[in-house]
Amino acid sequence: MAEVKGFAGVRYRLDRPEAAEAVIAPPYDVVSPEDREGLLQRSEHNVIRLELPVDQSGDNEQENRYTRAAALYREWLASGVLQQDGEPCLYVYGQRYEVSGREQERLGLLAALKIEPYEAGVVLPHEQTFPKHKEDRFRLLSTAEAQFSPIFGLYSAPEAEVREGLVRVTEGEPAAAARDRDGVLHRLWPVSDPEFAEWLTGVFAGKQVFIADGHHRYETSLRYRDHRRAQTPDAPLSAFDYVMTFLVEMDDPGLVLLPTHRMVRQGLPAAAELRSRLEEAFTVEEVSLDDADQLAHHQVGLVLPETGQAGRAWRLTLKDPALLAQVGEGQSAAWRDLDVVLLHHLVFDRLLGLDEEDNIVYTRDPAEARSGAVSGQFSASFLLPYPRVEELKLVAGAGDKMPHKSTYFWPKAVTGLVIYPE
Repeated sequence: MAEVKGFAGVRYRLDRPEAAEAVIAPPYDVVSPEDREGLLQRSEHNVIRLELPVDQSGDNEQENRYTRAAALYREWLASGVLQQDGEPCLYVYGQRYEVSGREQERLGLLAALKIEPYEAGVVLPHEQTFPKHKEDRFRLLSTAEAQFSPIFGLYSAPEAEVREGLVRVTEGEPAAAARDRDGVLHRLWPVSDPEFAEWLTGVFAGKQVFIADGHHRYETSLRYRDHRRAQTPDAPLSAFDYVMTFLVEMDDPGLVLLPTHRMVRQGLPAAAELRSRLEEAFTVEEVSLDDADQLAHHQVGLVLPETGQAGRAWRLTLKDPALLAQVGEGQSAAWRDLDVVLLHHLVFDRLLGLDEEDNIVYTRDPAEARSGAVSGQFSASFLLPYPRVEELKLVAGAGDKMPHKSTYFWPKAVTGLVIYPE
């Protein structure tokens, strides 16, 4: 099944582990223009210059943001800013952070995962993607011939006690350490020991990998592999047959999966009519604003503005799960059981007839969702319960994909700790 191996990664040549803080960056898809400018000012060698190049006036097919990023990458290699490891490594990657006042650490591996089409059943997606992002990533990958950031994959191997093996590695000094803007401490330990590599190769034998984050990058890598294979059909397995992946065991105690809440601009009926429609399928309970995100499975929180008051909040509880059989014709039972499906297909589509196009704004912050509705900036905010990792496994295993913005794994794997050279 899944084939995982080490690779000779390209890393920044650091004079001390903490120097990595100046050169790492968040993944490209969560970097705003303001964030990018701040990263540029942090260091002339910040990886954002490679991962998220920008257009300039006069760009053409020969000279553009992708060719500039590729040239800069090669310049940094030639000058020693970046240096390739002399032998294949597996990179133990730890992320230490605080959730609800409690410190946790997620441990995983940065490794090369053999690319397989989804239909092979080895690497499974769980979420839908959009073409425009994939075209951007393909052009960068095919021009620079390097993967600057990893995808994030989950696997299930509780019997292998992987975390215990990774913890032993982390008892040594990390090669890189950096604290990001969210206070997350990222640390990296390269491991070139052949016995360690052999043990982990065995762990993944017969396993599937579920993509938690980075669908665009995985599908881009698959397209790039096919492009390179068409050029050299008889070539042996090569670097372009693999994708750099941050692999985390599903039972890792540091795995955090956050909901993404929905803020609605317009199109909702008045409060009395809204409640009447919702009561066709839900028990509607008045709750405090602070409790609007205290939710269980098959519940949705709803915050509304209210003239002259601080806003109102309802907790919606599905009366009968059998109602979900009416949505998603042809979809699996696991897909229909998702709370995000409950919201979009039963609440938005069936009960409210809500036009979702350009009418929904997403946020992972429940406080932002509440304030957006209370202030009147949005006509309502719908809050979702925490998704469960097991749901991802069931939906992906059934061959379905979750709706867009269904899951948010936090913290993100940063860009710049290791680069995968093609």
